[in-house]
Amino acid sequence: MRLAAHLRLAGSIGAILAMSVSLEASESADACARLAANPFQPGYEDIGKDQADIDYDKALDVCRAAAEAEPDNMLVQGWLARIAYLTEDFDVAERHAERAAQAGNAMAQQILGDMLIRGVTGEPDFERAIPLLEASAQSGYALGQYSLGLSYVWGEGVEQDAERAAELFEASAEQGFAGAMRDLGALYYNGNGVEEDYERARSLFEQAVAGGNAEALVDLGNLYLDGLGVEADAEKALEYYQDADQQGAFFAPASVAYVQIDPSYGLVDLASAEEHAQRAVAIGDSYGHVLLGRIDEVGLDGEPDLDAARQHYQAGDEAGETEATEALERLEAN
Repeated sequence: MRLAAHLRLAGSIGAILAMSVSLEASESADACARLAANPFQPGYEDIGKDQADIDYDKALDVCRAAAEAEPDNMLVQGWLARIAYLTEDFDVAERHAERAAQAGNAMAQQILGDMLIRGVTGEPDFERAIPLLEASAQSGYALGQYSLGLSYVWGEGVEQDAERAAELFEASAEQGFAGAMRDLGALYYNGNGVEEDYERARSLFEQAVAGGNAEALVDLGNLYLDGLGVEADAEKALEYYQDADQQGAFFAPASVAYVQIDPSYGLVDLASAEEHAQRAVAIGDSYGHVLLGRIDEVGLDGEPDLDAARQHYQAGDEAGETEATEALERLEAN
């Protein structure tokens, strides 16, 4: 009797300990979710974090602990992959994304597919990437739809198909993904895969801006600068460009400089234009060389410096800027 009671007691203690470990593991996974989940993952819309809002050091520590507590939890594996991917620890990201993707985690499938397309841990592998992105997109994951749409835009692993890209961007945009709104707007702006529609483009750009996409501010500025679907308004365009610049949009510095160089807009400010064009070059926007070449060709203080202009045009030409090539030919002809 005593032995049986002892065994029952030991069993009860074991069950309590197992329940405690399970509870701790669950709490650890929940903590990881609150720090690293994507708001486009079903069930995590309210607690998911946009990448700009993630505390990466804390998320990494907490999610590593969660993975140790629950090594077979593929949600945790996916979240770890996301943190590693966004911090460009690609070897770690690939390891965790592989496990989660094979288990059907749509976010991990998108992350791994993007990594394979970019070739961040080796040569690009479109053959492996596209089925992963297709699986992610078919599950309804907004970022998977968007990434697959980009593949159709650029013809990466699939034949270029702007109509299919538009369908995928539309599905992603309907879920609130601002990047898809902006790129769908670009298709309407260019009449690529859809009928050209500047009003629809403007609406999508505005929605993208409301969703936090700063680059769409540049797109709105372009509409107003050229009077496409709206009354031309260079001052309003410049305001959009400057707002985008304050928010760190990649194309914004060159856009500000462009308006401030061209006298036809009535907003010439060569000193400010030079500063913005230099920043464009510094962040890798080669169009900045075209703009700096124009400033040197005209002369910031009224004194042209054709040698400096030629150097900038050559740099732009080497980067594939056709306007730089044309400017070099013009200088050589004179």
